[in-house]
Amino acid sequence: MAISVSALLAFSILIGGAAPPRPVLLAILEFLGLGVLILAVLRLGAAGDWRRHGWAVALALAVVAVPLIQLIPLSTPLWARLPGHAEAALAPALAGATPGWAALSLTPDRTWATALGLIPALAVFAACLVLDARQRFALVVIVLIGAALSILLGALQVASGDNTLHIDARTADGAMAGFFVNRNHFATLVLMSVPFAAALAAPSRRWPVSPRMLSWACALFGLLAVIALAAIRSRAGVVLLAPAMLLGLLIIARSGEAGRSIRALRLWLLGGVGAGLAVLAFGLSPLMARFEQAGGGQERLDRWPEVLEAAGRYQPLGSGLGSFDAVYRSVEPVASLDATYFNHAHNDYLELWLETGWLGAAVLIFALVWAAPRWLRSWRDKGETRGDPLVRAAGAALVLLAMHSVVDFPIRSTTILVLTALCLGLIAAAEPHRAAPRKDVVTA
Repeated sequence: MAISVSALLAFSILIGGAAPPRPVLLAILEFLGLGVLILAVLRLGAAGDWRRHGWAVALALAVVAVPLIQLIPLSTPLWARLPGHAEAALAPALAGATPGWAALSLTPDRTWATALGLIPALAVFAACLVLDARQRFALVVIVLIGAALSILLGALQVASGDNTLHIDARTADGAMAGFFVNRNHFATLVLMSVPFAAALAAPSRRWPVSPRMLSWACALFGLLAVIALAAIRSRAGVVLLAPAMLLGLLIIARSGEAGRSIRALRLWLLGGVGAGLAVLAFGLSPLMARFEQAGGGQERLDRWPEVLEAAGRYQPLGSGLGSFDAVYRSVEPVASLDATYFNHAHNDYLELWLETGWLGAAVLIFALVWAAPRWLRSWRDKGETRGDPLVRAAGAALVLLAMHSVVDFPIRSTTILVLTALCLGLIAAAEPHRAAPRKDVVTA
């Protein structure tokens, strides 16, 4: 079980950065995810842990329910009465076709693809519920190794001076992209990895490796993360670097033994400051040029009112997962037409509202209400015997994802979707660590 989910996670990082991944590779990933999901569900049932993880299972079922409800076939008269569907209902009549049954979603093929794309994420989430602490630790190590390899590939991409090493040469513009097509999503991976590096940097008897070696390795990763985010030149990535490093400091301070945590904090600060000085010395000019670029991303923000207006037409049910492109093309003002391709809202919350309506909003609120108290509770526990650094790191990674999602669409990447499921799974599965009971010494 541990080997299969580790392979699934590693494969998700390697090929999941494409948007969407290549069909054959995506099919392999989904097939592998289905196998892991079945194994995890069987083990969860055999262990009788359904009740203990009842809310987590309910969240997973709620996520799955959204695309499945949108794929329920409806008769044409009923479908045409749905909000926003009247104009689409005219198409068969104009084409002379006989009206038939249709799914609630305006783009059922893309909604179905979205539903299948959830399988790897659901598998990782379910696996976290049945793996032990050391196996979950191994999954976090895989994420950090995958992020480091992606950074290494990104460095080679920049050094090559051409687009041969990029996943998709059409989106390459000389910046680091790693295993991703979209450099902003690459920045999300690096940002979400920083809290996990901090969690492992705090020396702890929890980790099955040398604490000193782990602290140095994670401090080195923090240094690479700072340099990588500057080289990626994602504006949101650079802005969110400060909260990511701050969350890392807080995680180290609240984890592990006091004396060792101080040493880990020094290493973390040394790596962060050293990387910051390197960026200031060698990479400040191209980074500033990115922020001074004409428009500075303002053109995306200018389209949000149009997206919000379009979303209002399809409430309360939404237009269907994956339908943003088709819906926006139907309402895009002629004055805004240009050479750019606005295929996403660049705000995951607006896009979710348009595509899923009230149901999607309810699932998002459910996830927040379920996960936030568990994450906040982990911060109240301090020391070796209480609390779980990985829970703190998982929640911090989700906070960074939520902030980045305000100006981008990282969750649409398979890699980030699977990493999000891992974070939620760590929060769901972790239990307070208890030290072995002390034995009283009886003296004569």
